[in-house]
Amino acid sequence: MKQVYSEQKCALHEQVCLDEKQAHHLFDVLRTKENETVRVICDDEVYLAHPQKKPYLFIFGKEQIEPRLVNVTLCAALIKSDRFEWMLQKAAELGASRIVPYVSKYSIIQLDDKKALKKMERWNSILMSACAQCNRSDKVELLPVTSVDNLEEFKSRCNLVAYEKE
Repeated sequence: MKQVYSEQKCALHEQVCLDEKQAHHLFDVLRTKENETVRVICDDEVYLAHPQKKPYLFIFGKEQIEPRLVNVTLCAALIKSDRFEWMLQKAAELGASRIVPYVSKYSIIQLDDKKALKKMERWNSILMSACAQCNRSDKVELLPVTSVDNLEEFKSRCNLVAYEKE
């Protein structure tokens, strides 16, 4: 089933207007017809809608979602840009709840504040696309880039470290 995320408030038996990018993807790229059902994710709620005239969807039902049993936090060092973006996509598809990018002393990529802001926007876009692709009804929380020294605050009851020399 096709899925979109809406920043706009949603309610049963009302129309929702998609932003230009999502409307183009849903109506022009995926060629969604009026008789199809589309999932609309809005404020952690899942609605069912039928497409109308571009860019509108008519919400006709609501879907119950099961609460997440396990929350997984992935702390990932910054690696080459294309590989990091691929990792973000796969982490979202596999069910990570939040992702914490960090800079280590061996990180190749060093980000200043301006670059970090642009990267965060791009990474959030990648995460949203991955969540829509695998029909996740929740979003992955992407935290700001931090240093390896600040990872202590993300410890939990069960912690796993992937390290190639141990």
